[in-house]
Parts: sequence; structure tokens; C-alpha cells
Amino acid sequence: MFWFSDDFLKKLSGYPCSFSDEQKNKIIAKMNLIIPDFSSRFTFKKANYIFLIDHEIEFIEAIIETSKNPTKAIENINNSLCFPCQLRYEEGKLFNVWGYTAKINIEKMGDSVIVRKTIGDSSKQKYFINEKEIYEQINSFDNQFFVKCYGFENSSIFLEMATDTLDTFIKKNKTLTNNEKIQIIIDLCKDLEFFHNLGYLHRDLHPNNFFVFQKDSQRFIKLGDFGLSIKMSDLESEQSSPRDYYGAIDYISPEQAQSISNCSIQSEIYSIGKIINYVMTNSPKKNYHQLSSISSKCTLNNPSCRYASVSQLLQAINSVTNGI
Repeated sequence: MFWFSDDFLKKLSGYPCSFSDEQKNKIIAKMNLIIPDFSSRFTFKKANYIFLIDHEIEFIEAIIETSKNPTKAIENINNSLCFPCQLRYEEGKLFNVWGYTAKINIEKMGDSVIVRKTIGDSSKQKYFINEKEIYEQINSFDNQFFVKCYGFENSSIFLEMATDTLDTFIKKNKTLTNNEKIQIIIDLCKDLEFFHNLGYLHRDLHPNNFFVFQKDSQRFIKLGDFGLSIKMSDLESEQSSPRDYYGAIDYISPEQAQSISNCSIQSEIYSIGKIINYVMTNSPKKNYHQLSSISSKCTLNNPSCRYASVSQLLQAINSVTNGI
């Protein structure tokens, strides 16, 4: 079940009062088009507890569409540090960018447009520090696997600006061929394979944390948002509790849902299986497609029955597709 407090929605939307039933129904109707069983899993509560879904951007858009003051709504959303925004607002449109309670600004750096991601909530500083430390290790690699970091300033990180997240790219490009989809999957698997080979787990894999870069006729898929990432060698010493729930609800493995410390390479394989479904069918839950046997094995409940590594997963994809 997903809960959203009236007070919280009011803050985001710019409403002077709580949502009417009609306005709530409009939001639910839109979300039902995206998540078929949304209405049965969603309710408005007059409470402070909020459990957010993996479709923040569509939910925000639904709020703005019903808002009496869209400009104020957007201002409230972008300034709200209690909401894990993954958006920027540009030329009258909303776009996904980054997450974990970050304030996003689009800035110029020389001839380039960059993203400044700023953490304003002191309780979330650990994610910024973690991402900074990881970028200091991986930024020396001149590769196409990771979103490039240009530097740091206080609680801000400067990053290259993507054309889209994988999520928005798939939604906007409904006519992709099977071969194009499979190439995207191969590319994102190579990103994760490289990250694993460096000794890291990402722990927050979903389509909003892979980024699409278009340059002329070339397309690159890059991995980003390393706030929850960890060195595999540091897993045993990590302090966490069973209530430490992180990850996107439709993409997180059963074991990681119990505790983030349970995350392993096989947990990340599970998430990739769900992403394969999403790229092929526009839904993480549908696996009737050319790679269904692969995504099914990725998402088996028993981690030991999944692929042992991303390299093994790539070999399986190659064997099914005859190396497109």
C-alpha cells in the first residue's frame, strides 16, 4: 500500500487547502494508466508517514496537472527537501535527473551545461559524502560507463547533464526495435559489469539511475547516482538494521528489501532482470519478450539460482541474440 499525507500533497501542490475528492481521483486515474493496480495499492491518509513509489515523476506531474497554481507547485516541489525529487523543470516540462532529497540546478560550465546536485538535509549528508568518495575513486577512468563528475563544492556535486534517464527515454521512444532495446540492455550491463569489477555494489539500480547520452548518431547509456553504493569489502562492517529499506520497489530484490546489508552481486542481477523487462515491455513485471528466459533467471527468489555475475549474464544475452 502507498500512503501520501494530505498535508504533504498540499505542500507540494501549492494548495491552500487539502485536495478535493475529484482532484484525488484525477491523480489516481492517471497513475492507473501507468501502474495497472495502483488504485488498489494507494490511499490518502491524514498522517505524517509517507511511503513513496518508484514513479515519482508521473505522480508529481499528476499533482501539477490538478494544481490551482502550477508555478507555485513546481517551486514547492523543487524546494522541498522532504521529497526525493528526481526532476528538473525546463521549458515548461518536467524531466527526471537525480534523487535522494537533492536540490537540482542546471548551470553553465564553459561551453557545457551541467547539473549541480546539492544536499540540503543534514541527515542525508552521508549519501553525498559516499558519492563523493566513490567518484574520487572512479572518476580517473576515462570511460563511457559512468556519468562524469566535474567536481565538488561544499554540499554540491557537479555532473554532466544527460539527454534523458533510461526511464524517460523508454517512455518517449515507443518505436524502438528489439535490437535497439537489446543493445541498450547490453550497454547498461557493461556499465554495471565495470562497476562490479572495480569492487563496488550500486544498491539502487532502476531505470532512473541509468542515463542516456545522445551525441550525433551515437547513444551512450551510463550508470549514475552512487549515494548508496559500497565497496564489496566494506559490506561486513556496514552498520544497518532490518528497517533500512532502500531501493526502488519494483526493482529491489527480496533479500535487499529485508535489509540493504543483504545486497550482493546476485541482488543487482535481480534488479537488472527487472530492468530488462522494463526496456523490452515498458513494465518491470512483464517478461513475455525475446529475453524472457534470461530475465526470469535473473529474478528467481533464490539468489544462488541467479546468474553468478554480470559477465555470465552478458554471455547468456549473447547466446540468445547471436551477438547483435
